Amino acid sequence: MKALGWSFNNLASSLSNEENLRKQFTADLAHELRTPLASLRSQIEAFQDGIWDPTPERLQQSHNELMRLVRLVNELEKLLAAENPQIKLNVSNIEANKMACFLKNQFDSIFNEKGVKLQILNSGKELWFRADQDRVIQILTNILNNALQYTSPNKRVVISVLEKNDNIGFVVADEGVGIDEKDLPHLFERFYRGDKSRTRKTGGIGIGLSIVKALVNAHGGDIQVTSELNNGTIITILFPRN
Repeated sequence: MKALGWSFNNLASSLSNEENLRKQFTADLAHELRTPLASLRSQIEAFQDGIWDPTPERLQQSHNELMRLVRLVNELEKLLAAENPQIKLNVSNIEANKMACFLKNQFDSIFNEKGVKLQILNSGKELWFRADQDRVIQILTNILNNALQYTSPNKRVVISVLEKNDNIGFVVADEGVGIDEKDLPHLFERFYRGDKSRTRKTGGIGIGLSIVKALVNAHGGDIQVTSELNNGTIITILFPRN
């Protein structure tokens, strides 16, 4: 009876937590939608009332708000797909060093354009693991985009290949602005942004790392973040070898 009572209480607590998370997500989503919708509504009403002339600049401003909504919906679709417990992974054999080189080739041009150096540290031996290649690219692309965004010109970002126990993974270390210690526990929460360096204008809509976390979890992997404000961030992603 004690075990049954404990299980019942545990289930009730879990359901309560899920309900709180659902309510919080609904509130966060409403908040994210409200700002661009209110802005777009006021602009359209200004056109209708003759307060604004439909100049190319003002039409572009309205279009920008519309695209914010489109991006939000697209990212939400990606998040819901990634968090689906029945997500289908097209698993294949992946060699970690080749994956790192592929990403460097993909990102070299935009890193060079900003003046940030992108380096690869190979393991020195072949390291194979099984995962969904497209999802792995999606995970690392998101992390590299963040690293580039928050790293100043003449600094660098380094991708290292890692072997740890029965896991193969990647370490992305940047020399960027870093993350405040108080923000670290919340990095993977939906819509979360730090108050200073990761604002709405520069930090997207706050869903990217939630998608990364969900995709890593879907592989049975692990992701860890260490950072120091003004000294950079290190993100480690591990995938089970098999």
